[in-house]
Amino acid sequence: MSNPKGKRKLAAIFFADIAGYTALMQSNEKLAMQLLKHYQSTLQKYVSKYDGEITKNYGDGSMCLFGSVLNAAHCAIDLQRIFQKEPVIPLRIGIHVGDVMFLENDIYGDSINIAARIESMAVPGAILMSKATQQKLKSQADIQFSSVGTYVFKNVEEPIEIFAFANEGLVIPDKKQIKGTFKGKAVNESLWQKIVKSKLSYVLLAFFVALLSFKLLGFDFPWENKQSQFLSSATDDKRIAVYGFENNTGNDELDIFGKMLEDRIAHAISRNNLASVISSQVIDNYYEMASAENGSADFNVVLEQNLAVDSLITGSYYLNKDSILIDCSMVDAKSGSLAASLETITSHKDEPLEAIKQLSERVLSFLATADLPELIIEEELPKYEALKHILESKMGPESEELFHIESALKIDPNYFEAKLLRLSYYYNMDDYHTMDSLRNQINLEKLRPSQRQQNLLYFYDALLDGNNLEAYNRYKEEYDFAPYDPTSNLTMMVMALQFVHDAEEVLEIYEEVKEPDLALAKCFDCQIRQYVKGLALIELERYKEAQKEFLNLYELAYDRAYLTHLLRTFVKEKSWSKVEEYMSAAQIPKEDLAYLYFTIANESLLISEKTKAHQFYKKSVEFFELSDFSDLEKSMAYYYLDDFKESKKLLDKLLLSEPQNTEALTYNALNCLSLNLNDCFESSKSTILNSKESFDFGATEYAMAKLFLAEGKKDDCLLYLQKAIENGQIYKTGSFCNDAFFASLQDDSRFIKLHNYWK
Repeated sequence: MSNPKGKRKLAAIFFADIAGYTALMQSNEKLAMQLLKHYQSTLQKYVSKYDGEITKNYGDGSMCLFGSVLNAAHCAIDLQRIFQKEPVIPLRIGIHVGDVMFLENDIYGDSINIAARIESMAVPGAILMSKATQQKLKSQADIQFSSVGTYVFKNVEEPIEIFAFANEGLVIPDKKQIKGTFKGKAVNESLWQKIVKSKLSYVLLAFFVALLSFKLLGFDFPWENKQSQFLSSATDDKRIAVYGFENNTGNDELDIFGKMLEDRIAHAISRNNLASVISSQVIDNYYEMASAENGSADFNVVLEQNLAVDSLITGSYYLNKDSILIDCSMVDAKSGSLAASLETITSHKDEPLEAIKQLSERVLSFLATADLPELIIEEELPKYEALKHILESKMGPESEELFHIESALKIDPNYFEAKLLRLSYYYNMDDYHTMDSLRNQINLEKLRPSQRQQNLLYFYDALLDGNNLEAYNRYKEEYDFAPYDPTSNLTMMVMALQFVHDAEEVLEIYEEVKEPDLALAKCFDCQIRQYVKGLALIELERYKEAQKEFLNLYELAYDRAYLTHLLRTFVKEKSWSKVEEYMSAAQIPKEDLAYLYFTIANESLLISEKTKAHQFYKKSVEFFELSDFSDLEKSMAYYYLDDFKESKKLLDKLLLSEPQNTEALTYNALNCLSLNLNDCFESSKSTILNSKESFDFGATEYAMAKLFLAEGKKDDCLLYLQKAIENGQIYKTGSFCNDAFFASLQDDSRFIKLHNYWK
């Protein structure tokens, strides 16, 4: 190939590199050098054979150009087949076709960057290519292809579909294996919806969504697990950890200043889209998890292998008379060597936020590239005392949470993040009217929020409107920037399961977090992620796999929630001996037996085992007095035992104290119908309709569906179930296909369709 100086040419750009070469060099330098020599000589031979040119060698990788796309493809296939033989070389190859420009003995062009990023997505033994490349090869009978998804790349307007060569002997990457330096999967892919430019604020995501996930699952969320586990996955190639600003002032009260430095620098970098940022909390979490498994862990190994960190931002601060001084360094995470030391920041000790602002801007300037100067925009910081209260709200006891949020807003009434945290507080308290009132006070036009802030406000709006699909999609945009944080990942799993009932996606999301081999007992988030995975497997009728998940959890220690769903899997398989074995276990507290037998009975109805169901409902009744079983659940057990009078007696008592309890009114109406008390039935039905409140999220429609089914009006029942979904009812372990009342509809195609309503 001739390379006319300053001219553009259409070329097939071919990148290749040896996977794991750096690690091999550290463990066996002699072998690594032998493999590199073999790779380079073989590459030279075959690139020449196919009229290509090696334009750059960089350590264990190379860039080549071909005038013919077909030649590049055949060269790649030959190389992979050769390197699969001894001595095996784990080679990754990426190919893209596009314009390149030759200038002053170098080669330029966006196509080169795209080819390099495609190569970074490959796995050993694989050849990946862009759709533009595949289109030029699709008529070649001797080359097979397989699409591995559509991806968004930095500075590329349109998503690019990526294909793998599928010829015999070549590796086709599993979509879950694909990593690399793309920004995200494109719209309509199974997991990611789209990439947005703005970034998550440094407190809000992990703080709010952790509470949301536990609220939906029905867990009590312990405050000591409430610390933010923020990991912003930005859309650039760099992965930066912000960790360890040491307090050298001699004043322990200033420890929080170091935390503020870390948080604000991380926020500034990710908000301006300059890198993927990993916070100190996430690093500590992974380090503790690795240590829990192995007894000890190497800090640098955790950074490099578990979190794939490229650079570490660290430093220290100290006082000098009336001044506060901050030193900051950039460290190469792989080698541990100093990459850069920033100029010391000096500010008056009474103006610490000014020092933080100066340092953040300096870090941004250091990281910013010349072609993206518009990204170096720092958000105005809140007042210092207000910021301290927000840090306390996320790190302190839950009982003091609202106090700190309100205190922050008194100090700084325009503190946007504090306003959002207050909304989340009332949402998790089920005080939707207060939440709605506070949300209406946030004026979008006056505020002019960033795209990310606006998206988050719309997320809250969707929650209040009961628009579960919109809430789910809004949260996916937020989650796009924190997919590796276990807490955020957990919430995404819960929302996929309960908001849109997509159990397959739950399993995909679960695989996004690559944790070390953990001791589950040491990792609370890991336990709950495994719990949600088990729930998804039950929805997919993969009961053996679900049993494995719940058994792993149950063996840690007794927990009623884990045992409940383990028992559900046994009932689904009609493994009655297993049910009896576990129900007779000595470790089960007697106060839990009523609930467990009640659950088993419901599951038995769902598989048309009415005789078994009655046996278990009777067992449940036996243990009522020993448990905290509610009158509502007791009345339901009697209802399914056809003891409508006893059921109604319990409900009449309950409705005296809770006259607008929709579920109690529903079963009261059902009892009236079964007892031929038509006036009572109609009165209860009318009360349900008249007591409908705002923010009931489809509860009224769900209740009416039960009444219509009891009357034999199946069409009306299905219509109201759909309305319930549209108005905000979520898919829980006791609703829709898991609701014993709808056992007769289990095989109805229209009922089944409702469970895929949002897909």
